[in-house]
Amino acid sequence: MTHVMKQPPSYDWMREAACRGMDLIIFFSDDDAKEAALAVREICGHCPVLDECLNWALKNKVTHGVWGGKTPLQRRRLLVRKPRIHCPGCESNLVQIEHRSEVCLSCGLTWLA
Repeated sequence: MTHVMKQPPSYDWMREAACRGMDLIIFFSDDDAKEAALAVREICGHCPVLDECLNWALKNKVTHGVWGGKTPLQRRRLLVRKPRIHCPGCESNLVQIEHRSEVCLSCGLTWLA
């Protein structure tokens, strides 16, 4: 029997985050407060790794803090939207619908919906 070793998760994207080096309390103060969401939106809106951040939080089912510019409530709503199919690449059911395509949050594969 052959064992395949999985690659450990990469957190390299965090080095490029717009919030790197900032006081992160604003991201965790009152998760769904309008004031925090507006301030974070300004920071996240210019972040080069916004999608990676959001996908990481969704994949890991993070229930606190603002990740990828989304509050916990906004992320829960994204996860409630059921994918129409499993990922054809890795068979994950963690698929997000974006416009006219679907994106696998596990492997990153994208295909037309």
